[in-house]
Amino acid sequence: LVPKRAYLSALMISYHCSLAARSATAFHLSMSARTSQSEETGRRIKTAWRNDQDIKLCKHPLKRSSVCYSEGGKELVGEVCWPDVGDQKLAGVLLVHTAVGLQEDFMRWKLEAIASLGYVAFGADMFGAGRALWDREEAMAARKELVSERKRMIERACAAATTMMSLPQVDSSGFGALGFCFGGMAVLDLARSGRMPGLRATISFHGILDDPLLPDDYGGREGFVPGEILVCHGQEDPFVSSENLQRFVDNLKARRASFHIEAYPGARHAFTRPEKTDPSDLAAGLFYDEGADRDSWDRMKRLLDQTLRRE
Repeated sequence: LVPKRAYLSALMISYHCSLAARSATAFHLSMSARTSQSEETGRRIKTAWRNDQDIKLCKHPLKRSSVCYSEGGKELVGEVCWPDVGDQKLAGVLLVHTAVGLQEDFMRWKLEAIASLGYVAFGADMFGAGRALWDREEAMAARKELVSERKRMIERACAAATTMMSLPQVDSSGFGALGFCFGGMAVLDLARSGRMPGLRATISFHGILDDPLLPDDYGGREGFVPGEILVCHGQEDPFVSSENLQRFVDNLKARRASFHIEAYPGARHAFTRPEKTDPSDLAAGLFYDEGADRDSWDRMKRLLDQTLRRE
């Protein structure tokens, strides 16, 4: 096991950015760059955000900050959200974004929703673009280096997780990780790599499922997989073939991983996203499914509660 200080140095992590300096930049970016695909989709997300019962029931005010770190020479800016409980340390939960990046309303909503459950929610920045990438070609280019060489994906996710675990408000005894779409692939790769033994719960929401054929020093074919894995999958997701789904399952079985796949009949890709309700979404294989959304979120909450709550 690499000493924590040495590992931080190797990843060139720094989270010394002051709240005042970074939050000013973050708010400037949110004003100057689109945080939803369109005005209408933004309205739908913000309506769901305002009506989120977990956030409404939270007994503590939520605090937010931006966190600077880097990996592989790329400057990254994560987002952290946590309930103001004084000096009490809380378990950390890493959130990895979809294919458009961290800086969108959906991910900022989910950061608050996780924090409202009593965790320090850390939004990883996998692209370092500083804004959401709504242009399809630009988004594909941003994730190409990570998807084509999955070691890069793992290193980028490890950098975010290590930064989160080093924050003063985080209980460093263990953490959870969850991701949506591209982010689901990222957190599953993180788990399969075995590089973060403190990972206690991994949750994928309509993630890309496959066997990444990792090299031996990144988990290989039979490497240890820490913690519990929950995969929430739409049975009609066109981005996961039946062959890739079977390869995914076979790989986890070969590793003797503790995992559960909850497959929702009729659910398509992006079933947690309330703005995906137009005919064009359906034609693209995307659509919101209220039942699958609610059930998957409840399953996530139970798993985090079982694995991260201290007696």
